[in-house]
Amino acid sequence: MNTTEFIVKYAQNISPKNLCGIYAIECRTHSKIYIGQSSSIYRRWQEHKRQLRKGIHSNSHLQNSWLKYGEHLFNFYILEACNRDILNSKEEYYISLIDKLNCFNLGPVGPTYTRSVETRVRLSKSLTGRRLTDEHKRKLSETHRKSGLHVGKKLTDAHKKKIGAKMKGRKFSLEHKMKLSIANKKRLSYA
Repeated sequence: MNTTEFIVKYAQNISPKNLCGIYAIECRTHSKIYIGQSSSIYRRWQEHKRQLRKGIHSNSHLQNSWLKYGEHLFNFYILEACNRDILNSKEEYYISLIDKLNCFNLGPVGPTYTRSVETRVRLSKSLTGRRLTDEHKRKLSETHRKSGLHVGKKLTDAHKKKIGAKMKGRKFSLEHKMKLSIANKKRLSYA
């Protein structure tokens, strides 16, 4: 099935806010399409746009098309709203309908896989005590800078003092501390 037929047949006009389901990103110049899934389609689309604009999207084909043709030639569609338990099978289904030459999808369907306990233990043992050379550290640092992980300006001492003064004496409620703790644990578990 070509991309135009696919979009006409399956795209739905539904508000994406807080919607769980399957979506598509289409490049209109060559009718290639990316199929994805999310428990919050609007949030995921915002993530895609942010990564594509920064040039750090994990899908190199989608990123290169975005850079080559520009944001204005991309459309975002919701294909189907569905429950979380069937997201993987629905994503597989929609990807199977598209000719592989017209598809941006590169890897396996679904959210990033989790390594088994045995694999994690083996990796941990192999990396324990590992020393990085200065050259390796320099290359890692350059890569992180290019990827946007360390984007931003260096703060002046005056600015740091101003922030410190504003934060000094600030008290957080127990409830707020718990929310911060949970958010940090989630953030660190994805890293």
